[in-house]
Amino acid sequence: MKLYKLEALRGFAAVYVVMHHSLPAHFQGFGIDWGFLIRFGQEAVILFFLISGFVIHYSQQRASDRSFRRYFLKRFTRIYIPLLFVFPLTYAMVSLHEGRWVDPDWLSLVGNLAMVQNLANWGQEVIARPYMLNKPLWSLTYEWWFYMLYFPLAVRIADSDRRTRVVMLTSIVAAVGNVLLPNIVFRTLMYLGLWWCGVALAELFMRGARIDLRAIRLPLLAMLVVDAILAVNLWWNFDRVPEGSLSTSPLIEVRHFGFATLALVAAVSWHRIGWVGFDRLLKPFLWFAPISYGMYVSHYRIVHQRAYLAFIGNPQLEWLASIALLLVVATLIERVAYPRMRSWVLPPSGR
Repeated sequence: MKLYKLEALRGFAAVYVVMHHSLPAHFQGFGIDWGFLIRFGQEAVILFFLISGFVIHYSQQRASDRSFRRYFLKRFTRIYIPLLFVFPLTYAMVSLHEGRWVDPDWLSLVGNLAMVQNLANWGQEVIARPYMLNKPLWSLTYEWWFYMLYFPLAVRIADSDRRTRVVMLTSIVAAVGNVLLPNIVFRTLMYLGLWWCGVALAELFMRGARIDLRAIRLPLLAMLVVDAILAVNLWWNFDRVPEGSLSTSPLIEVRHFGFATLALVAAVSWHRIGWVGFDRLLKPFLWFAPISYGMYVSHYRIVHQRAYLAFIGNPQLEWLASIALLLVVATLIERVAYPRMRSWVLPPSGR
């Protein structure tokens, strides 16, 4: 059973990230800088994480086959099948932009296939950068390892409240560890707590329990503690943040966990008042939900660097053409290629 509010939010987040990467940082209308509204692409990715935690727990707990084999294959096919098309597409778009066949950068490709890619400005040595600087791919590292960590936690720790305590304590300890010795392991474990907030909400929802701030006090407190640790690190190392930059460590982490805290409070509060206005505001984004992942992983080179459309000669039409191309590509990947290739690996039975 699809939860349409989560689907609508997923569609909204995907559209928002595309707008963030395709529209100017500043554009005026009626004397207002509307560009301000699309400067929060990082927050949209954090929204993806929270939704993902909810959906993975909800889906796995309702599945008729909860074996690791089926869980792994579901998660593997979901992440990797679209990438089989996105990696060569990214390479082709970069080559088109450069006007020549560029170096395929096999080492980086292997790093991305191994899910160890990250952005280089986040306070640690990176093993691999997102392939061909397709920047949104950074989040797949975290998403994949959240999937792999979720299963043993869900199986080995039967009590859901205890699981949440273990994960949140691990997140806090990892935050301290990442401040002292930044690396991908500490960072992933730190962000696992953020992702697990979605799991905690799903657990309450599936129990039919009352969902209010008291019910999520542990995840909420953990996010506040992690953000406090990160804020102290930011204060101590503020000189490391380039002037005017909002997407560099150690500031970016404060943004991430601060937004996660606000999003939790907002979601619970909106739930308490019956989601007033949700359908009018966000339900239209349901249309994009089925292709949201395809949009997310393929959009950067299609809409951000659209010099290949310069022959049109009109910036507005070039933007529209790039959006149209993106929708076609994402639809072909998600609605045509993905279900067919997934059926080769997974039988249709089971959720």
